This record gives sequence, structure tokens and C-alpha cells, in this order.
Amino acid sequence: VETDRARRLSDIGATIDLDEVLQRTLEAIGELPIVDAAMIVLPDAGKPVVATMGLSEDEAHSNAQQAEPPEDVAARAVDFTFRYDEDDASPNGSTIRGGLATPMRDDAGVVLGTLWVYWRGQERKPDDGVLTEVEEVAAAAAPAIENARRFQEARQLADLDALTGLHNYRFFHETLEREAARAQRY
Repeated sequence: VETDRARRLSDIGATIDLDEVLQRTLEAIGELPIVDAAMIVLPDAGKPVVATMGLSEDEAHSNAQQAEPPEDVAARAVDFTFRYDEDDASPNGSTIRGGLATPMRDDAGVVLGTLWVYWRGQERKPDDGVLTEVEEVAAAAAPAIENARRFQEARQLADLDALTGLHNYRFFHETLEREAARAQRY
């Protein structure tokens, strides 16, 4: 069991594609017994990057608006519980009952994003063991996310002319080759 968990955590950083890193992180967190759904929110200059598992689009949108921990306090995690009237909760146990949010920090302690985990059905209280496991996944994901973002940035800088901001000659030829091969294929 320990080797499986160690393998899953190391798999998170085995790619430099941001979408793949987020997907692997969600898969690793989804294997925890208490977790029914999860979400990663990465602040971005424009719209935040949001990746989810087990959440409907409405749930993801409403939960992405949840409050973050105060910036001047280095919170370890935020634990929350939703309470419903009996007639408001869904009878099949699909209503989110609670969750846990933990920041994903880089080596300097800067928050890169937040990992949210949720559980459905009956009310549950996560113990310190669950919190530790969620923190392990967040700690494994943070450097992988940072590497993927740096790769994206380097790739973008390699494709754009620094002075004009337009795509360069190399990008033009790569795109031309790709489109010519696609045209031949179809």
C-alpha cells in the first residue's frame, strides 16, 4: 500500500503538461477513502485554472467561489461542513456534506493554488491522518505544477518574438508542417 501511494505521488511530477499534472493529482487524491470529489484552483492573471473530479459543472462553479484562507496567516488547511434541512438534502446521498482545502505551496512558501476535497452522504469529520495524506498530495503537486507552468512559459517565449509579440519563423514552420501532414492524412 505504501509503495502504491509513493508511486502515485511520484507519477504526479512525471510530466510537464499542466493538464496532465492536474489530472494525475486528482486521480491520486481520489484514491483516498473519504474523498468523493475534488477540485484544484490555480489563480491566473485572467480566469483561474480549475480542474475537477466528481463535481458537476454547477457544483464546481459554486465551490470555486469559496473563500480562501487569510493571506497573512499560513493556514495548514480549512475544514468545512455543510448543514442542510432534511428536505433540502438529496435522498440518494449525492449532496456534498463537507470538505477540506489545503494550499499548494512552492519551496518559498508562496501559494500556487488550492486543493479542495469533498465528501458526500453522511457528515464525516476528517482526522489528522486524512489531512496528512491530502497535504502529501498537495506537496507532491506543487513542484510539478510550478514546473509545468515554467515549461508553458518557456514554450511561449520560444514561439513569440520578444519585440513584436508575434509568432516567430520557427513557430510558422512547425505549424505549416503539422497542417500539411494533417491535410495529407484527411
